[in-house]
Amino acid sequence: DKIDNRSHESVRFAFPFNIRNAETVIDLAFGEIRPEREQLSGANKNFFSVNNGVSISGMRQHVLLTTVGTPILEVGGLNGEAWMSDRREFLDWSRFTSSSPTVYSWVMNNSWGTNYKASQSGRVEFRYSIVPLEPYSREAKQRGVEIAQPLVAVISDNAMAYKTLFRVSGNNKIAVSTIRPSKDEKGYLVRLVNLSPQPVHSSFEWGAVKPAGISTCDNEERGATPATNTFWMKPYGTTTWKIE
Repeated sequence: DKIDNRSHESVRFAFPFNIRNAETVIDLAFGEIRPEREQLSGANKNFFSVNNGVSISGMRQHVLLTTVGTPILEVGGLNGEAWMSDRREFLDWSRFTSSSPTVYSWVMNNSWGTNYKASQSGRVEFRYSIVPLEPYSREAKQRGVEIAQPLVAVISDNAMAYKTLFRVSGNNKIAVSTIRPSKDEKGYLVRLVNLSPQPVHSSFEWGAVKPAGISTCDNEERGATPATNTFWMKPYGTTTWKIE
């Protein structure tokens, strides 16, 4: 329950994990990034934008921290405002960074006085999850999505069992991110996403859906190209299908 304060302040939650030789991997919308190692020259290294969370791995430990609703993260120190120490030239942006087992979820501040509220007060909720993983596992992306977008249970008075529309074959990390009726009401629009950093080969296994035709297209159902049941997906790639 935040008090009203118009003097300079920042609110952070610190997560100092006890992991030696840590590698920090930050979740992005369609990928992931390791500080410094996978950043372009001139990129912001004081703080990072996060999709669903950050995983920290070592030789013997691996942990996922989900930060749903709090997208700003600092790695290794309170570096977010360091550049403000030289207000004339703003030259104190970090030139390099590195992985760290200590991360800070930077949830609010009033450091910038222009075009922002002078204070932040009232009740606010922050949700975090700490999920232990096996060392070197590839589950962080998948688990982060599961926590950010949990399954929703619905009570029905219909006693009839629902048949599975379809499955995707193989031991992979493919998820269905979208399924909706097509605009012409002749089938479904289905979007698949590969939650793995590896390319995936898979195929549809049809259940209640018996397609008369399959094509790939964009989200507006444009540029339809005939396709078959079998397909490849790039690492963290997405594919949109129109199923008639």
